[in-house]
Parts: sequence; structure tokens; C-alpha cells
Amino acid sequence: MTNLLEICQGAYDQVYPNATVQTPIKVEHLVVAAKSKYAYEMWRLSKELKRSEGEWEIPSSLWRQGEIEVKDSVADISGLSVFRTSDGETWISNIGGINCECSYMKQTPNLAQILCDDDYLGNGRPYVIIGDKISFPKGSHKSTLPIIYASNGEDLNDEIPIDDTTAELVSIYLVQRFSNKLPTDETANDNSNN
Repeated sequence: MTNLLEICQGAYDQVYPNATVQTPIKVEHLVVAAKSKYAYEMWRLSKELKRSEGEWEIPSSLWRQGEIEVKDSVADISGLSVFRTSDGETWISNIGGINCECSYMKQTPNLAQILCDDDYLGNGRPYVIIGDKISFPKGSHKSTLPIIYASNGEDLNDEIPIDDTTAELVSIYLVQRFSNKLPTDETANDNSNN
């Protein structure tokens, strides 16, 4: 078991073995990159566990609690360091608070439009994520709502313990990124018209 700072220092020493005070890249640069890579690897591992074991859990070190202001049934979340994903925006764990009498349920924009007058949620209220905004088509029960969400890792403690497998993935990424040797996707520029 190691921690984020040790991983970054090891990668830094590998990429810049003769670093001086004039070296433009500092260990702090690697720490910023390592935090987001760690968050990504934890998310990826959670998805793998869901596929293989049917359940998943994001580490508590990535969960954050904050508050969002709702004005005209819309909340701006651009100030939150959320971890966005491409598979259903599952980074929100809870809106309204754990003991809230009103349940908030995520919907897609199409579903919200189709069910706009339907009372299928009972006491529940739908919300739709659109970019950096959360829209509440049926309003919210308060103007300030607590929110629990998965963070993108930027505010992680530098000394967070990391298991050996994840540490190796983060280290490899840092060395490749900071030595400009990240693998490229050769299919990205593939032109099928040739």
C-alpha cells in the first residue's frame, strides 16, 4: 500500500532523474494529474465489479456533500468538482438530503417531456441534468438542496492510501503522460473513404 504523493514522487524521479529548480514541471503537476487518474480508475473498477458481481461502490474518499441553489427550478452545478461519466450520469448519489421527505429521481430530457403531466412519482420529483445545470421540471421543495456526488478527485488528500494495482496504473499513466509517451488511438484519424 502506498499513497498518492509517493506515487507522484516516484514517477517524477523516473521522468526527471536529474531535476533541478529550473525543471519546468514540478511534482505538484503530477499530483493534479494523479488525482483525476485515481478517480477514473476507482470509477472503472466500480463498473467492473458491477458487471462481475452485480453491485458496485465508489470509495468514500470520492464522495462529497455540498449544497445547490435552485432558482426558477434550475440549479447551477458548475462550481462542483463532479466526476462526469458517459454511462448515465451516475455521479449523483442523492439530492435533497438522506432524510428528505421528498425523493428526487433522475430523468432524461425525453422522458421528462413525455411524462410532464404524469403523477407516476407520487411524492417524488424529477430532475434532468443538462450540461452544468440540473433542471427540476416540477420544482424543488426548497431553494437550497443538499447534494451528495462523486468528485473528480481534485480535492483528494495527497496522502490517501492506494492499493498496489491502482498505484501501478496511476504511475504508468504519469510516466507516459509526462514523458510525452501516452499511447495514441491510431483509429482516430482513420478515413474510411480511402
